Amino acid sequence: MQTVIHITPDTIRTVYFDGLAECFIDSPMEIRRASTVEFNAHSQQWEVRFTEQPDQVVFTHPSRGECIKWEVSELNRRFTEQ
Repeated sequence: MQTVIHITPDTIRTVYFDGLAECFIDSPMEIRRASTVEFNAHSQQWEVRFTEQPDQVVFTHPSRGECIKWEVSELNRRFTEQ
């Protein structure tokens, strides 16, 4: 899966991946969570929520991997549109 990196003069936005810190060795990083993937015991489904609307479930699936795949794809799409 490709990673989209959105760069402005003040920020870099991307889905975090191991090795990202190595790209910015001499620069401090501030990392903020854009979303969560959590298991709902009642529905027996994994749920994706964006931190800007924590009460709204935006995607569900029985597979955590599918939720993460959707989450990364959606965040990359958002970064591409910015």
